[in-house]
Amino acid sequence: MISEQNLLKMTIEPDVFLVDKILPTGVTLLCGNQKIGKSWLALKLCLCASRGVDFWGYKTLHCKALYCCLEDPYQRILNRYNALLEVAEELQGTTSVDWLHFEKDLPPLNDGLVGKLEQYITENPECKLIIIDTLLMITPPMDDAPYANDYKNIVAFKRFADKHKLAIVLIHHTRKQKARDPFQEIVGTGGLAGAADAMMILSREERTSSKGKLIYTGRDIEDEEISLEFHRGDWRISSTDISEGLEDAEASVLPLMRTITTLVGNELQWEGTATDFAEASGGAITEKWVTRRLNENRRELEQRGVAFANDRSGTGRNLRITLHGR
Repeated sequence: MISEQNLLKMTIEPDVFLVDKILPTGVTLLCGNQKIGKSWLALKLCLCASRGVDFWGYKTLHCKALYCCLEDPYQRILNRYNALLEVAEELQGTTSVDWLHFEKDLPPLNDGLVGKLEQYITENPECKLIIIDTLLMITPPMDDAPYANDYKNIVAFKRFADKHKLAIVLIHHTRKQKARDPFQEIVGTGGLAGAADAMMILSREERTSSKGKLIYTGRDIEDEEISLEFHRGDWRISSTDISEGLEDAEASVLPLMRTITTLVGNELQWEGTATDFAEASGGAITEKWVTRRLNENRRELEQRGVAFANDRSGTGRNLRITLHGR
């Protein structure tokens, strides 16, 4: 138990993302119809993270990755691996540091799976990304209390992910029947969505179409939709989304930088409240959104030489901002 005052005094670490603004730590469900290309997307994600390169233009956390490819023989994985190294722009010119591992055999969730993952993490503490392809391969069907069982299964993964501060991506299927809310198409009960930290739905315009989209939602990410194109095994962001994404990122950070530059002046540092910051922005940022906007753009601000922290004083919570490299 913790009191309100002690909560306010805590230093809370910012959310850690394996892929900025898309994939947080915790448990994420990556769902889609069968044979739509989920495994291609999962392998590309592992390659980008293990080599420390951007994924669709978003920064990745450079880490070891474990891809549990439970439905595919190694020959198929090797074929996909070679294809992605050839066609994925993000991977051109990169070199393997042997930080991507593959596992074909996992015990069921109720018969030692978590213990096996614990052993792997003990031997490979640099691993921050685990992909299990697919969820159904390691969760035996239960006839009684399906909602409770679905929820319990995801919670087991969530506890493991939270303990080790890593991301687990569980690949799963969607139903053929369409729903107004695409997340209602996920096979299973609402217990899966209720326990997961984030969910993604990968789809194509038509079965044979190269055009698709990824929609995602979660506790620590905003609801988004990314238009994609499937090219020789590579899910790549569409040219339209690339230009719009760059414009959105710049539009998000520019009001912050203008306000920070005004506040720090020649002293290169400033301390004040969220109210002060909002007023200095000239209405571009409202008071209640100041801290969230700063946290969401932390990496972009750091790249521009900005460091900030939240401190609690006797008069309330203050922001401390320092500008380096001017």
